Amino acid sequence: MFDAWGESIQQLLYGSILGFAESAWAFMLAAFRVGELDSSWWVPVIGGTITTEVDGGATSVVEHPGMLNVMVRAMLPVLAIFVTLQIILSAARSSSAGFLRALGTAVFSVPATYALAGVMYLVMSAVDRLTIWVLEAGAGSGDSQEVVMSALLNLFGLTYNPENDEVLLDENYEQWAMAANEGDPGKVILPWIAMVIIWALCLVMMGMMIFRTVVLMLMAVFLPIATFSMALEGAKAIFSKWLSMVVALIIAKPLAAAVVMTGMSLGATQGDWEKMVAGLIVVAVAAAAPIVLLGIIAFATGGASDQIERSAVSGGQSAMRAGRGAARSAARPAKRAVGMR
Repeated sequence: MFDAWGESIQQLLYGSILGFAESAWAFMLAAFRVGELDSSWWVPVIGGTITTEVDGGATSVVEHPGMLNVMVRAMLPVLAIFVTLQIILSAARSSSAGFLRALGTAVFSVPATYALAGVMYLVMSAVDRLTIWVLEAGAGSGDSQEVVMSALLNLFGLTYNPENDEVLLDENYEQWAMAANEGDPGKVILPWIAMVIIWALCLVMMGMMIFRTVVLMLMAVFLPIATFSMALEGAKAIFSKWLSMVVALIIAKPLAAAVVMTGMSLGATQGDWEKMVAGLIVVAVAAAAPIVLLGIIAFATGGASDQIERSAVSGGQSAMRAGRGAARSAARPAKRAVGMR
């Protein structure tokens, strides 16, 4: 009776390993497909019609105003404040360049916001196509992206069958041979834990790619804050911070694809467990690409932004000192004239 119970548990865990393997493969593919930018993704940013299909043929149509349009109108008072402060600062400095900055931003910042949003959409679309090209770099004339990426599954001891779109366990690998060993059901626990870890990392990789796309959309929505900040010299570092974050998130996707494709060459690693650990590291590095690049670029540009801010502050202090000195100089002749009388 105990043996029958153990075999039942072994079969249950073995079946769940197969289910986790198929889900992990779906997550791996979706990581580079679900975030592909198209017009439907961009509608919440610039506005348009959102049509939702429901099972049974019913549809729901919503006219979205576009959050970029909303933020442009909401930030116009901030633009007015920035322009006013820049005019006051330029008057204190007697700076014609400052006046031109304030005037140019007041006139062109709104059109520039929409132009930059369009450029951002085009760049993101181009990078998505570049990512697919990287993933298909090793494909033959008749191979699909699934066939090429299935080489990564070999690191985990998994095999993709394109004929029936099925993921199989290669029982020549030690960990899956342990899972299929009906004579010793207890050995299935360790392979089951290993597959759960693989599944979790693939899920995280897909989630991070979706995170990248969503944050880029939010950065487009908050673009007016970045462009309007160019009116005030002391606030222009906001735009550089915005630009660095956008650049980091945009290049994260092709970098993750390059990591995945590079990891496929690790199949020559000796030992089944070593191959699986190498595959886990590859997926983890690809998943961490957006966060790592955000940190690297923020670190690389932080000093430059701080220098801009320090220059703006020191410039304002210099202007104030110059103004006080001019006032004192003008007061001395008046005092001497009073003494002469």
